[in-house]
Amino acid sequence: MKQKLILVFAILMIGLFATQAIAADIPVLIEGQAVEFVDQKPYIDENNRTLVPMRAPMEALGATVSWDAEQYQATFEKDGIVVVFVIGNNTYTVNGEAKEMDTKAVLTGDRTCIPIRYAAEALGYTVLWNSETSTVDIVASDPEGDQAVPDEGTVDENTGEGTTDENIVDDGAADENSDEGAEDPIADESALE
Repeated sequence: MKQKLILVFAILMIGLFATQAIAADIPVLIEGQAVEFVDQKPYIDENNRTLVPMRAPMEALGATVSWDAEQYQATFEKDGIVVVFVIGNNTYTVNGEAKEMDTKAVLTGDRTCIPIRYAAEALGYTVLWNSETSTVDIVASDPEGDQAVPDEGTVDENTGEGTTDENIVDDGAADENSDEGAEDPIADESALE
């Protein structure tokens, strides 16, 4: 009888985790193109922020990514903008200026995961959240400062429908770790894919 209870409990737990894994699939799009995450998927953390492995989306945005195993910090750079996330900190820097987050960069599955909103916005992109499809969409902002998508609370002249806060991503992003030849397994080049 005890073995049957353990077996039933194990099956229930496997089913629970499988259901959570399916429900947790969060696509990330850049200008409508899906970002492929090989072994660590984006997820929503306890602070209701979307965290993503950093390397894939940042490289898709044209940034170069690096990992400092000694400092446990991930850096990406594009067009003279340098952004640094330190694992476990709720601050990050943009060109040396400290910025606050309501979450933090973490290591998940040997990948540096960062809140995608803070990372993409640091490079001047607009981040949108589609609550119906649980999708993050990163789009370029207009060079004159106008967003490529409607602001919160605006009304589409064609449909008469307005946007709400639920259309805006308040979620985070992540990065991948690498330092070719490093002894730290987290800094392994494969950790950045």
